[in-house]
Amino acid sequence: MKATSISQQQLADWSADYNGCAQRKLATMALSKSDLSAVAYVPQNGFAMKQKFSVEIPTLEVTNQQASGRCWLFAATNVLRERIAKELNLEKFELSQSYLAFWDKFERANYFLESILETADLPADDRTVSFVLATGVHDGGQWDMFANIVEKYGVVPKDVYNETYQSCHTNSMNHYLNRNLKICAAKLRAMVAEGKAEAEIQAAKSEMLGRVYGFLCSCYTEPPKTFDFEYVDKDKNYHIEKGMTPASFCEKYVGDLLLQKFYTNNHVEKKRFHNRGELPQYFVGEDHEPIIDRETFDAVQREIAWRTAQRKAAKAKRTATNAELSASAVEPSMSSSGNNSRETIPLTDRIYCGVCGKRYRYKVTRLGTPYAAPVWICSTFNYRGKAYCASKQIPEDILKELIASALGTVYTEDSVHHIEMHPGNRVLFVFQDGHTEEHFWEDHSRKDSWNEEKRQKAAEKTRIQHQKRKEQEQ
Repeated sequence: MKATSISQQQLADWSADYNGCAQRKLATMALSKSDLSAVAYVPQNGFAMKQKFSVEIPTLEVTNQQASGRCWLFAATNVLRERIAKELNLEKFELSQSYLAFWDKFERANYFLESILETADLPADDRTVSFVLATGVHDGGQWDMFANIVEKYGVVPKDVYNETYQSCHTNSMNHYLNRNLKICAAKLRAMVAEGKAEAEIQAAKSEMLGRVYGFLCSCYTEPPKTFDFEYVDKDKNYHIEKGMTPASFCEKYVGDLLLQKFYTNNHVEKKRFHNRGELPQYFVGEDHEPIIDRETFDAVQREIAWRTAQRKAAKAKRTATNAELSASAVEPSMSSSGNNSRETIPLTDRIYCGVCGKRYRYKVTRLGTPYAAPVWICSTFNYRGKAYCASKQIPEDILKELIASALGTVYTEDSVHHIEMHPGNRVLFVFQDGHTEEHFWEDHSRKDSWNEEKRQKAAEKTRIQHQKRKEQEQ
């Protein structure tokens, strides 16, 4: 399609359309002095939004992150504060989001400088380096980051470390912090390029972090090392706990919490993984009020362990029984040495279904009965049924004879690429050189499988059924 530019005639038409529209002129006057969302507000629709709900979970009052991106810190601290407020009988309570945000930004600054040193040998326009520089320090985060900060620095009540203007309006603070970090990044990369000693580089980095610490203290004030926890409960009783630290407050009031159950792989992909031992985990006791008491929980865990052991023992017994039945069922296919291992049939690892393409697998049908028989069957048919694959199972003894007949004295196992089992008892042998051979097999006749033992069992079954009918008639 040919590109077209905006013409003077189009501009004239659009201008006339605007100037002739009273609604757009009115919108211009309103928007020149008012916020767009305020102008767009429709009172009737606002009145129709009734804030009434059939189910409401009682919580403490709403918290306000204001002009910052700390939603994750507010969400996490709001979960923890509920238990503390209930335990201490408090009407209002908040944990300090600013305290956690301070340490989050400080840790991010250290992570930024470490990433710069880690990528110092890459070109400045490398995509990883560009990403690190562009990302810098910001407000956003997630649960594992919150857990790591709490584990390392603890938590404090909000009235011990309250909000400042910068903590509530982080845009300018982040801007100047990131600008300074980019200057630091350029200096560190230059030191690495000049071959400076590791000790000299680390000293420079430490000095940079010191300046970041001072800047954050200016924005937030310095985090407390000790404090007195004062509060008044709902009954208007005054309480004070002196000489607490962020760590001791966390240990006493936060409770059972397994920290670092997840981790983020790196600063580029930012993929979250379950921590399966790659990083240390930390357990904090009594994090929240339990649904059931500890004694009942431990009793349930013992019951679960006992039932699991019972199920495993029963499964092991069933497996052993099935193995015995399977061994007896495949006796004709056993090796001449007399051991209980099945004879390996050549090419069975290359048998595929001609209908759905899945592999054929070994199975013993009617296991545990006198009619048990070893067969090879399509995996799809076996697991999902005839509706998904209309293939047919083949008795193992017939398959063995068929393969032996196809190979004969001319071909070796290595000359066969694979075998396809098709409907109508048709078997297609596909060879390595590309040619194929077609074979057919016949089902066992009832006469071949009808021995004296089965005749006696059938007669006994008929006699029992006849006896039951006579008893019912009487």
